[in-house]
Amino acid sequence: MNRLLGVLGRIVLWTLAGFVVIVVIWFAANRLFDEKPDPQRAAFVFPPEEPLPDDKNIAVGILGLGAPRGTDFLEFGAHVKELYDRRAPGAEIQRELHGTNELRLSATHDEIRCWIDPENYKQKDCLPFDKAPDVLKQNRELLERYKRIQKLPANANTRFFQSILLDLTNLSVAEMRLDMQAGNYEAAYAKWRDQFRFARTYLRGRDTWVGKMIGLVIAGSSLPVLEDLLVKKPQLARAHADDLLEVLRPEGIEAFNLSSSMRADYLEIDAFLRGSFPESDPFLDTIDRLAQKLVQKERFGNRYARYSQDYIRALHRPWPESVEELQRLRGEYVESFGWKDLVDPFGWVLFARHVRWQVKSTSMLQQMNIVDGRLRLATLVVQMLNSGVRDRDISAFLERADSRLKDPFTGKPMIWDSEHGRIYFVSADYKCLINYIRVPVLDPRSGRLPPKVTDGRIC
Repeated sequence: MNRLLGVLGRIVLWTLAGFVVIVVIWFAANRLFDEKPDPQRAAFVFPPEEPLPDDKNIAVGILGLGAPRGTDFLEFGAHVKELYDRRAPGAEIQRELHGTNELRLSATHDEIRCWIDPENYKQKDCLPFDKAPDVLKQNRELLERYKRIQKLPANANTRFFQSILLDLTNLSVAEMRLDMQAGNYEAAYAKWRDQFRFARTYLRGRDTWVGKMIGLVIAGSSLPVLEDLLVKKPQLARAHADDLLEVLRPEGIEAFNLSSSMRADYLEIDAFLRGSFPESDPFLDTIDRLAQKLVQKERFGNRYARYSQDYIRALHRPWPESVEELQRLRGEYVESFGWKDLVDPFGWVLFARHVRWQVKSTSMLQQMNIVDGRLRLATLVVQMLNSGVRDRDISAFLERADSRLKDPFTGKPMIWDSEHGRIYFVSADYKCLINYIRVPVLDPRSGRLPPKVTDGRIC
């Protein structure tokens, strides 16, 4: 019995010794055999770009929206940006942003969100639209700051956002709706043009994925206003044809500058891996802390840069090819585990955690294509109004339209629905759901009534 216990003891000791040797060898390989920086990574992460002064930067203006009443909000935004740039503790930044003197909205998001289209959408907790003049008066300084931001030339942001931007968009749209109710269509159009031009500039800028999603919401919230303007006052399409065709111009995925979002992601993770985040950060879990210490930083950076460029190329393909390419990237980058990953397992886990959502879900890509498709629909309506296309000729007009004005998912012509007076395309994954724009009545003698807002379902 003693002999058996001795044998078992030796086996345990040898097993432990072998495990320790393997761990030591792995640790040595992990520390000694990192890759060299790929020159293509530097070219991707640090492209030649002109620095943008703070007083010209939309992102800085957004940061400063809550500056105390009567102060220079751009100067305040630059101060907060400096805190972000030097990686100040989150609590310190939040104290600056949301201090006792912060200029806040007098209404909540839920109270004003239905003002995007108060005639057709009623939501719980939303204030009646007859309260809009009072709310606009109470928030006049915030709204004026938002309008000043709309005039700034570019957006350069890599890590911060302000949700108040969406609420100010709602207020801005409410102001346009009030102008329309008063018959001031030209004033409403001018405000819409400035806001939509801002939305396009914001989306083209250098920003995070969160910033891109906010930009998509702003653009999506603004387009129904133009639709209503054209239905009620079709003459606007001719009076402002050049403006409209310029601000609505569809540009495909290029319009969203997604390379900047991939760079922002990379720079944030790289800063974390190189120890720029405080050890006390409550949002870091165990795997993050282990990764920060044990990831092969150059291998991780090279992999992220290669993936980013492959991912951007995939997004620029036609819709069906994009979906197939994303599935391939998922298999290559997220679901495969090779010999090199044995040396850097924490790098593989960290990488897979950060990019899995991009290759697993196509919802973000769909929304970008939907917004671009709605720009195509609006452009087509403006062209039809300027060309005097009659109802009976609309289908033929859509057939002849430029390829850049076709259905963003199928490449086929947009569809004319004469019953409801609208042109539309079908969503990629929901064949019963359409994205449409109403077509104003050009000829009163046609007998067609002005089109109404209807459900976007066709089955």
